[in-house]
Amino acid sequence: MLAIAQDRHGGVDRLSLRELPEPVCRPEDVIVAVEVAALNPSDWNIRQGRARVLTSHAFPLVLGSDVSGRIAELGSAVSDWQVGDEVFGVSDPRRLGTLAQRVAIDARRLARKPRALSHSEAAALPVVGQTAWCGLFEQLRVRAGERLLVLGGSGGVGAAAIQLARAAGASVLATAGARNLERVAKLGAETALDYRDPLRFQRAAPVDAVFDTVGAPERLRAFAALRPGGRLVSIAGIPTGDAAAQHGVGRVGRALFELASAREHLAAWRAGARYAYFFLDATGQRMREVAAACETQGLRAPIDCELSFRDFRRGFERLESGHPDGKVLLRWS
Repeated sequence: MLAIAQDRHGGVDRLSLRELPEPVCRPEDVIVAVEVAALNPSDWNIRQGRARVLTSHAFPLVLGSDVSGRIAELGSAVSDWQVGDEVFGVSDPRRLGTLAQRVAIDARRLARKPRALSHSEAAALPVVGQTAWCGLFEQLRVRAGERLLVLGGSGGVGAAAIQLARAAGASVLATAGARNLERVAKLGAETALDYRDPLRFQRAAPVDAVFDTVGAPERLRAFAALRPGGRLVSIAGIPTGDAAAQHGVGRVGRALFELASAREHLAAWRAGARYAYFFLDATGQRMREVAAACETQGLRAPIDCELSFRDFRRGFERLESGHPDGKVLLRWS
């Protein structure tokens, strides 16, 4: 099969479209024939070797987490899917592999693709949708009537968080660049704040919770908007020691990450707030929650562009430009 693979860490030039062996279907797996896959910042970081402290992968390495496609083969222990079913989901972070014509994924990590979504719309959602769901309802525990500030409302996770939080009855504020303020408001943000406005956090205060998708130094400034007893969770930048430990880092590594996030802990203490960082642990159940939100609430992820798999270099360049207006998609057909 054809796949986008690399033999060593480095830039986009390390990637090539090549023939690789077919994926091995374990008993609990299904083989998904990929229609569309999406690129994520994690693909960029893993490709360059930035994530080696937290995880390692064997070469040749095929990147990719988001996928939408059709089941082509069933593992011997799989009974609740059929060949031909349309599915979407997130691959195992230890296996990755969705930037290929076919990928082996644990069947329990997948959900049925909503009929209302094209494969492109579906491929844009798994990582950002599950991350937003986890951050809002499992980490922050946002409730109806609360005020939520989303840092980076025009990005994939931020856009999903705005839509899900509004549907849950929260009052949503969000930061974005000037050219995206109108789009953020259309997603459901009652107040859209220019991230260059020096008074943005004074205008936002007080809020009950902050969902950070941007990272420091913006994250550190956002503590000023929280009311006492508020919560801030982040998915960007350096993780806390607790988050790193949950990702498999040992005691020494945990201590180093805790030291690196000391400024955030101090800012939280001064604000009388709670701070946490989390990594997405994708599940089929959470994927089904996202699918339900697509069907009942109209949840969608913004799409920046859709390219042929053969044009993958341009896709990575767009991702790494720092200014995509949504997900960058790669299509096989």
